[in-house]
Amino acid sequence: MDEVRTLSRRKPTGRTAGMRSAAAALLLAAACSADPARFPAEPLDPRGAGACALLDGAALAELELPARGEAGTDGGGDSCVWTGDDRRLWVVLYTGPEAYGDFLAEAERFGFRLEEFAGLPSYERASTGPPAFAVALASDARMTVAAEADPSAGAGRAAALRDEAAERIIAGLRGGPES
Repeated sequence: MDEVRTLSRRKPTGRTAGMRSAAAALLLAAACSADPARFPAEPLDPRGAGACALLDGAALAELELPARGEAGTDGGGDSCVWTGDDRRLWVVLYTGPEAYGDFLAEAERFGFRLEEFAGLPSYERASTGPPAFAVALASDARMTVAAEADPSAGAGRAAALRDEAAERIIAGLRGGPES
């Protein structure tokens, strides 16, 4: 996976973008051949939906979050933050030809172990902040999901909120029910 570090940080265009996507796909195949995280045979396409549209009103109600989130950008990605009485959920959606290459580069740079979440490559982002993880949706799309919850609700509540929201987003992108 050393090849990932050598990819240029310039925004690719035209032929360069296609070459980077192809290179990322090859790196993915090499990385996944020895790792349980496999890239999906049918990638998910979140383009056209902003981060705030990834969860519908029914899913947000079940997660005890308001129907409207606050849209923004975070690190070059489209983001949405929902703040409830005792919890907060962040979703950041990154799209573009460098999305998967950046996903692999971050995992390698910080020593995150590639795993699998809902059949997609993922890694948990170990940090001092709220529980977060990144999920690769396609060669040109990835998302980061993070959550905070009132500590009195239990130590694992934030991680459970994060996981449940991510499962609903992925199910929705697959065309199935979000619940």
